[in-house]
Amino acid sequence: AMDGPEQLYARAIQMPYKIYTQKTNYQPLPLRGTPEMAQQVQESIQVWKSIQQARKQQQQQEHLEEEAEEVAEFMQEVMTITDSQAKEIAITFAKAIEDCQKERRNIANCSSEEECSRASVDLTMCMGERLCPVQHKSLVKVLSDEDEDQKIEAALETLTECVMLKTAERRMAREQHP
Repeated sequence: AMDGPEQLYARAIQMPYKIYTQKTNYQPLPLRGTPEMAQQVQESIQVWKSIQQARKQQQQQEHLEEEAEEVAEFMQEVMTITDSQAKEIAITFAKAIEDCQKERRNIANCSSEEECSRASVDLTMCMGERLCPVQHKSLVKVLSDEDEDQKIEAALETLTECVMLKTAERRMAREQHP
């Protein structure tokens, strides 16, 4: 702040003179950003996008978990599983778990949000192939057509819901027939 003529004289005459005669170590800041600053801005933009994407995925996962809980509660109220159905469910689920060991290990060993997200989709695809073949075939067809992202997301969400429904069914069978 310029409080009087002394400060104006110091800034306008004394300081530029000292800089010119190299009697000070002061270096004025550049008026334009450096290339490093531009790179930092780009990095900041990428970090922000990554944060937003992670938050969106987290919200989607929370939404799917809430839906799965609602479905499980509904199924528990409505559905009764016979002993033979419980055995069939257990065998099918055990086979799916056995066939998807690699994907389960990938989830257990993931270290970043992106790796965990990819591993989760891989496990859903693997489990879906065994537990929900119709929904899995639909997703594979949409993926092979390289169609719109919305159709891919809808097919993946349908497969995920089916796998969650089968998981809830397995849980109910285990509760009803220990």
